[in-house]
Amino acid sequence: MDIEQFEIDLNAKCVCGCMDGGRFHKIYRFDNDYGASVVGNPRIEGFDSDGYQVMFLRFEGDEYSVEEVPGMGPKVVSVESWTKALHLLKELSELDEQT
Repeated sequence: MDIEQFEIDLNAKCVCGCMDGGRFHKIYRFDNDYGASVVGNPRIEGFDSDGYQVMFLRFEGDEYSVEEVPGMGPKVVSVESWTKALHLLKELSELDEQT
């Protein structure tokens, strides 16, 4: 899966402090109007530098909200590797369109 094709740039409006500590942060939007904000653990002492948090999003037009997505678990899922984050993104991208 070429995840880069689904990246959107909303970081300019991001006020969550996700970039503190040199974090990775990308926002993805899929054709089914689901998406995710993926944030890496802070690159500072006391955090596992390989971990990520995946926050599930639902888009309506250009607006989005954080949502529990049926079958995907809670609104925010912590994973220990980029491979596992990619797996969640692939699952999310393959869900049927929202009704």
